[in-house]
Amino acid sequence: MQRRALLTGSAAALVAGVAGCLGEIGPTSSARAKNTERELALVEQDSVPDEYGFSIETTLLEETVAEDSPARLEVRTTNEGDERALSVGEAGCSLFNRSRGGSDDPEGLWLYRHTDHLERVDGRWVEDRDAEEGRAFTTQGCPPRAYDPGESVVTEYEVWHDFQVEGYFQPGTYRWSQRVSGWDDPDARWGTDKAVSLEWGFALRVSNPDS
Repeated sequence: MQRRALLTGSAAALVAGVAGCLGEIGPTSSARAKNTERELALVEQDSVPDEYGFSIETTLLEETVAEDSPARLEVRTTNEGDERALSVGEAGCSLFNRSRGGSDDPEGLWLYRHTDHLERVDGRWVEDRDAEEGRAFTTQGCPPRAYDPGESVVTEYEVWHDFQVEGYFQPGTYRWSQRVSGWDDPDARWGTDKAVSLEWGFALRVSNPDS
């Protein structure tokens, strides 16, 4: 598998001085921004062989993790050939859904669909949950999805820090991967022999612009 490599008087002066000191108690908004802002870059994504008849592409939509907005990306799966079935679906059956949302090399980041509604720590993109708290996922079967010629399934994600991992968007490169299968029969179901199968993934690099 090939990978594409994809940063005025004394009194007034006294009042001003006191006000200045009071204003510096605790982190200022600019200081908080410096502590929480990160830059993300898409540095790698696997290619799907042309003969497989479909493509998968990750696009970084927003590269900055700011105090008031997260980094965002989309994953687009496209059928490039005849009608077929693929293991990539929508909603809970999308790529990197549920337990697959966490980066696996190394752990530390998590992908949430932009339609998810989560409580977060003030000023940070991390769930407001205890690190010792476990995750629970719904049990949901995901049968192969039929794709028309040229049809695409697009899922948009927000990139958050994993609440179970210490730190916050630690600089480094994080990778996600998942097995994707395809069937020539658009009506295929699990148990039907697969025509193709491969491990597909991508990697993001996190950097701290203030370091």
